[in-house]
Amino acid sequence: MAGFVILITLALVALVWVLHFRAVKRAGLASTWPRTVGRVTRSEVIEEEDTDSYGDRSSAYISKLAYEYEVGGRTYTGERVGLGATPRWSLRKKAEAVISRFPVGAQPQVIYNPDDPAEACLDAKKPGVGMPIFWTVVLLFLGFVFLGVWAE
Repeated sequence: MAGFVILITLALVALVWVLHFRAVKRAGLASTWPRTVGRVTRSEVIEEEDTDSYGDRSSAYISKLAYEYEVGGRTYTGERVGLGATPRWSLRKKAEAVISRFPVGAQPQVIYNPDDPAEACLDAKKPGVGMPIFWTVVLLFLGFVFLGVWAE
């Protein structure tokens, strides 16, 4: 059983890093994509409430953006700031910091995929290593906990 726990833990850690390096590569590619001027049509913070199995409530805040841009005479609509997943914050001010950069009516540079102009973002910076390191530590910790539980 210990071998199985080790194998699963290492597989999950490897998956975290593969996904991270894939995102870094994608951001590198996106930095070479063409740009066009867009227009922000929506910029707001959405609050989502969640209740856990104990009945405790928590809130997550999401920056909701929409922008229009034109490529080759065709108008597209985008909603992504970056290329990764849309972040959810526990603090409203974090989500507000994003939308403050893109108020309705603003004309940001839109970075679009020349092979598929419907794929676009406003910021193509490479992701940092903070989250993969965090998840590596969490997964290794849980792996050791499970090893200790099954060793007894």
